[in-house]
Amino acid sequence: MRFTRWASAIAMIGTLALSACGSGGGGNDGNTNVRLLNASVGYSSLDLKVNDTKVSSGVNFGTVSNYGSISTGSNTAELLVAGSSTLLSTPGLNNLNKDGHFTVIAFGNTGSMATRLLNESETEPASGSTKLLTLNLAPDAGTVDVYVTAPGASLTDSTPTASNLIPGNGDAYRTITSGTYQIRVTATGSKTDLRLDIPSVVLDSTKVNTLVLTSAGGGVMVNGLLLAQQGNVTKYQNGLAKVRAITTLPRGVIVTAKLNGFASLDNYSSPSQSPAYSDITVTNGVKVDWIVDGVTQPSKQIALENSAVYTTLIWGDTAAPTLSVLKEDNSLPSTANTAKVRVLNGVPGLNNVALYNNTAPVITNVLPGTLSASTSVNAGSNGTDVQVEVRAGAPTVFTEKKTMTAGKIYTVILSGKLGAIEGSIIEQ
Repeated sequence: MRFTRWASAIAMIGTLALSACGSGGGGNDGNTNVRLLNASVGYSSLDLKVNDTKVSSGVNFGTVSNYGSISTGSNTAELLVAGSSTLLSTPGLNNLNKDGHFTVIAFGNTGSMATRLLNESETEPASGSTKLLTLNLAPDAGTVDVYVTAPGASLTDSTPTASNLIPGNGDAYRTITSGTYQIRVTATGSKTDLRLDIPSVVLDSTKVNTLVLTSAGGGVMVNGLLLAQQGNVTKYQNGLAKVRAITTLPRGVIVTAKLNGFASLDNYSSPSQSPAYSDITVTNGVKVDWIVDGVTQPSKQIALENSAVYTTLIWGDTAAPTLSVLKEDNSLPSTANTAKVRVLNGVPGLNNVALYNNTAPVITNVLPGTLSASTSVNAGSNGTDVQVEVRAGAPTVFTEKKTMTAGKIYTVILSGKLGAIEGSIIEQ
């Protein structure tokens, strides 16, 4: 499956005004109220300082502070690592409404923090109705759709409540009938590529809530924070993991791999990969049943982590194949105009594997049956030709010039056996 993403220079985004809720528009003399919501997976605890005074201290991930009083006029604000002077961002907190209520939402990954200012003065809906705003503050998730449905309803004929939300942006407030709902987040345009599933959420009558989507493990999954206007926050952790199967056995070997009974590879000829990741509830893990050239192999039970992304790799000797579990990090590049590249070495006995980018070594010592960490390469928004070369010691075992696009992740897959090594480059 190819993850659809938006290549965002999140690190360069400052405080973004939330037009759906108003952006301040004050200028009245006096004070207003501000608090901090920590929606950043990169920093477990944060401080907010305004005019050299801490208005929020030690705000842990998934929590919101009490309000502090600040001037409505010109302010100097700093977002800091809790208990330190390490500056992460400088939120804009100027010309705010007198006696208003605002929440600074901090989000992003380590080294690439940003903030969003939420004006909590949205008019409450009539009795029997509720209002919901969605913010996509998950830089690695890409563009998403949000479905708010009756619990258990199929998405087949459902229409997104909010659609095409790129990271850093939000939807308008939506007024819906109050009640109990299931909220599902998917990749934009897909009803099967789940990024978050909240089975039951109560949206009360006359209330206003903001659903903040935050980054989670694996890079593409998200968690949810439901913030009540001028109220508390409720944390919803993702209970899913994504799993796929790849076979790097020698060409022509027929492989079947079932994940909890679903055929991820169904009589596929090696080398090949699943056409899509399977979304697996992590509670009971995943059972892998696999067959190689008609021979049933011992099933394998794999424990899963919330929000993680996995590859089950079938490789080795056809007569005695191996199934390895590889954890993927699909976090997007944090530097503008770069792509990420990594190596999956699926060839038994192929040691000293190194990846060269335009003749320079960028990844070294990728062992058989492993997936390397990623390295960044220069790439333009419209694609840049990158010369990829894989060496095993001195010999070159694979080389290709690949057009790579900024904000994407590419995997070089080595398959086959010594003397008959093949290579391919796939985009995640």
